[in-house]
Amino acid sequence: MAPHVFVICSFVLTFGIPMAFAIREYWTLGVSPGHLPPGETVEPVPSPLPDAGVKPLPDCLIPRPVQVRVRELA
Repeated sequence: MAPHVFVICSFVLTFGIPMAFAIREYWTLGVSPGHLPPGETVEPVPSPLPDAGVKPLPDCLIPRPVQVRVRELA
């Protein structure tokens, strides 16, 4: 492989593919509310109300006060 072809391929693999992924992610993000033109607003989506039949947390997930142990000199 010629040296200039190697350098070009190395450059494309190092910077081209990550840049292509970054551009694709940027395009898929869409418009966020902070970048809208002046005067246009986006209505917030209301969160669903909690169900009445929600189970309580199990005992292992409820925080308990920590008991401090005091050592005595023997």
